[in-house]
Amino acid sequence: MLMSQSEHDEAFIHHVKKQGIPIIVLNRRVESHEVMNILADDSQGAYQAAHHFIQQGHEQIAIIEGKEGFKSTQERKKAGFLQALIDHQIPMKKEYMMKGDYHMKSGYESMESLLALDDPPTALFLLKR
Repeated sequence: MLMSQSEHDEAFIHHVKKQGIPIIVLNRRVESHEVMNILADDSQGAYQAAHHFIQQGHEQIAIIEGKEGFKSTQERKKAGFLQALIDHQIPMKKEYMMKGDYHMKSGYESMESLLALDDPPTALFLLKR
């Protein structure tokens, strides 16, 4: 069985393992020798995206984050996106850091806030599950 990550999938994974069904989980590390994990390099992808913005001349780069607690989200943000800004000596403005929850409404509200700034960003990095 191949499954994508989910916030609430521990019970399901346990049930599948108990039934003896082989399982592969995408983009989420499950610490069990009975489960195979296929993971993307989230931090490298985020770093490359931020680096591309910078290479295109953007220095006012905003970020709309997702829910806290997702390891992949934190890896993209800290080891990827923010590290690229540090490496290029670009400060991250606090007003360019928006908290979202992976729903359209929070993304819309965050974008409205960013566009209403006196000095709005010229590029936007979005974190998705």
